[in-house]
Amino acid sequence: MPARPRVKDAFDPYTYTQGRWLHKDEELRKVRSLKFDFEALLDVAIKCTIGAQRVVHCEKKEGGYNRVFLIRFDNESQQVNERTKVCTPRVIASSAWTGPGSVGAEYMITTVVPGKSLGDEWNSMNPLQHVECIKSLAGLAKDLCEANFPAFGSLYLNTRRHPFPTIALDADYCIGTDPETYRKGHLSRVKAVVLESAIVTGVIDWQHTAVEPAYVSEIETPDFGTELKLDEDLDNLHCDEQAAIIDDSERCAKVWAELAFPCYKMGKAVALEPVYRHFLAASYFGWLTKEIELISLINDIGRLWNAIGMTGECPYKVSNEDRERV
Repeated sequence: MPARPRVKDAFDPYTYTQGRWLHKDEELRKVRSLKFDFEALLDVAIKCTIGAQRVVHCEKKEGGYNRVFLIRFDNESQQVNERTKVCTPRVIASSAWTGPGSVGAEYMITTVVPGKSLGDEWNSMNPLQHVECIKSLAGLAKDLCEANFPAFGSLYLNTRRHPFPTIALDADYCIGTDPETYRKGHLSRVKAVVLESAIVTGVIDWQHTAVEPAYVSEIETPDFGTELKLDEDLDNLHCDEQAAIIDDSERCAKVWAELAFPCYKMGKAVALEPVYRHFLAASYFGWLTKEIELISLINDIGRLWNAIGMTGECPYKVSNEDRERV
């Protein structure tokens, strides 16, 4: 009698199914298709889970960058921190080896953080829960701000496989160059915040985080910390509903600003004139290589030249033609 499959035949772990492209859709989806030994990956997960003998359920979840498999075992467990109090999943197995004897793809197996995704829950929360959630996130941000590093960049394990040059932090970790040309990683880029009863229970996606200047982080405010801009969906609501949503949005923005400012590093960045923050962060975000962004930046500096404490006249004048393009 043939062995019973551990996952349904219709289950496709290899194909990226989220999102479509208007141009070259089939070609681009093929590029995002990843062939690997899925059964071998399940075997690894079983072996590193105490008491598990087989997989009883597997669910695929897709994000913008990663593919995640939520695996449930016959012992009812599920698999999917050291320096801070921030709750993160415990890594129980990982490998970057894709050669002979491997599963054919890089992987990381972690424990599951209890709770639900903030992105899924936010719209069903009431205003009081929004405030409590923001307070919880601000506490997380404050804890992260208390960590001190000797340089900017990304953290690596202090092994022979780390990039060079690096600065050793201790026997376990070092800090090296950021693997991307520019980075957009801070609290607003943490994709998967997990919470229960409006309290953050963990953060499970740190792909776009890095050790970076505080003024870079303050360029991008988390969605819940910005005042709501009117859109078509909001315009279609009844006046009372519209007013309630706008009021909640403004309250959230105010609470986040008030809680972020007392954090020493974040507070200093918040206190900077916005045009200064944009100027300092320009190279970090790649704006200096984009003509329109660069013209806009120079135009803002010239327009506020005296207001930001500069003397005389701005040495660079944006032409009328360039100003219209901006």
